[in-house]
Amino acid sequence: MKDVSVMFDDIKFNYRVGLIIEKNNQIIIESSRVVDFSLIPGGRVKTLESTSQAMKREIKEEMGVDIEESEIVGKGLIQSFFKLDNKRYHELFFIYKLTLSNDDTRFDNVSDNLDSETNYYQWINKNTLEENNVLPNALKDIIDSNEFKTIIINEL
Repeated sequence: MKDVSVMFDDIKFNYRVGLIIEKNNQIIIESSRVVDFSLIPGGRVKTLESTSQAMKREIKEEMGVDIEESEIVGKGLIQSFFKLDNKRYHELFFIYKLTLSNDDTRFDNVSDNLDSETNYYQWINKNTLEENNVLPNALKDIIDSNEFKTIIINEL
């Protein structure tokens, strides 16, 4: 199966998933040594793969942690139109949330991204998304929402 990430003329279409992993008012973000922004853990959906299956696979590949699809809750969809490195993007970003109990230690010592030489994970206070330049900015509207949110961001 291939990543659902294709070029149409001069526009790149991405189909992505992300996971808000929360414990004690903290969330895990993925930072990089080569770009100046951070993201929540996740990645691209593959052909013939559901978003929840993609989320489970990405967490195992990048963090080495097993999660069950039944543990994650759909929180939102961000449809983004943006420009990065002189390329225009159209992205569908499905966001899930996993709330950990105090005694769940699966993610306590996660730091290296097993699928990247430049990316790493860190726990931050969920109220410091802007200071940590976590993208997309609309994520803060989804984290504590009690309903599934759909947000459209057009930066083109």
